[in-house]
Amino acid sequence: MKNQILKEKPVFPGNVATAMMPKCNSHPAQQLTQCVILFTEEISLLMGRPAPITTTVGEFNMKQLFALAAIAAATIATPAFAQDEVRPAFTGPYVAGLIGYDKARATFANEGLGSDGDLMYGGVIGYDINVGGAVFGLEGEYSDSEAKLGASDVFVPGDFYGLRAGRDLYAGIRIGGEVAPNVMLYGKGGYTNAKVKAVYDDGDETILDSDKLDGYRLGAGVETTMSGFTTRVEYRYSSYGQYRDTGIKVERHQVALLVGYRF
Repeated sequence: MKNQILKEKPVFPGNVATAMMPKCNSHPAQQLTQCVILFTEEISLLMGRPAPITTTVGEFNMKQLFALAAIAAATIATPAFAQDEVRPAFTGPYVAGLIGYDKARATFANEGLGSDGDLMYGGVIGYDINVGGAVFGLEGEYSDSEAKLGASDVFVPGDFYGLRAGRDLYAGIRIGGEVAPNVMLYGKGGYTNAKVKAVYDDGDETILDSDKLDGYRLGAGVETTMSGFTTRVEYRYSSYGQYRDTGIKVERHQVALLVGYRF
C-alpha cells in the first residue's frame, strides 16, 4: 500500500489553484466567499490535514480572509505589472548632459566678419509622449560655449571688433518618429536667447560691452534608449538678431552629443 501511494503522481496546492481559479472567476460576486471556502478546504484535504472550515459562510474565519485577500491582490497587481511592461519608449520626463562643437559666425552688411568653433557644454530637461510611434515633446536647455571670433577694419580702417559667446537659453518642441525599436528620428525648433560679450578697439580707446540676443533654433537628430538611459546626437542651427544697433548679426552651427536618463 505504501509503495502504491509513492507511485501515484503527487498533487500540490498549485494544481488545485489552477483548477479552482476559473471556477471562482465564473462565480457571481455574491458567491465569491463560498468559492474561497471551498478552495481552502480542497487544499487542506490534499495536504492531509482536517479542513479548517466548513462550507457555510457563517463560519468564515481569518484563513478565508487571507485567501480572499491573496486572490484580490493578484487580480489587482497583474494589470499593474502588465502596464509597466508595455510603457512605450520615449515617454516621460528626462534629464541629460550635453557636450559638443559650437561654431559661431558674425556678418555685417551681408559680409562675413569671421567665424570660430570651440567647445560647448550644458544640460537639458524635457518631457516626451509616444502616441503610436509618433513622439511629441517639450524641452529646455542651458548651455555655454568657448567660441569667439574677431575681425579688423569693420567700421574704420585699423579697428578691431571681437565677440565671444556666453550662456545660451533655449525652450522648444520636438516631434519625432520611432523608426525602429528604441530608435527615434526627430526634428526640433524653438526660442533661444544668447548672451554675447563684445570688445571694440578703434586705436584710441577700447570698449567692453555685452548684450542678450533673441533668436530661433532649428535642428534634427537621432535618439536611442535602453533601460531608461538615452543617447542622442543632433545638429542645431541658431540665428539671432543684430548686436545692439551695430548691424552685426550672429548665427551658430552646433553638433551635440546628449546622454541622459528618462524617469
